[in-house]
Amino acid sequence: MIDKKIEGGTFMNSLSYAILAILTRKSQTGYELGKQLETLWASKLSQIYPLLSRLEKKGLVTSEHILQTGKPNKIKYHITETG
Repeated sequence: MIDKKIEGGTFMNSLSYAILAILTRKSQTGYELGKQLETLWASKLSQIYPLLSRLEKKGLVTSEHILQTGKPNKIKYHITETG
């Protein structure tokens, strides 16, 4: 992957840009992002979740915790104006 340093010292790799591009169309959970990316990318959920956390810390995405009954809770990610 190609890494690019952007303002504030954030490193953005091609997977970061792919995630942001997908989120511009529709907010999604990490699992949903992984499912979409698996046909295009050799990425795993173990890569996607930490990357989403870094993108959130830099203000490029926000997360929404969705409580569910009888199933694990979900975290849905939304792109921000900055992202």
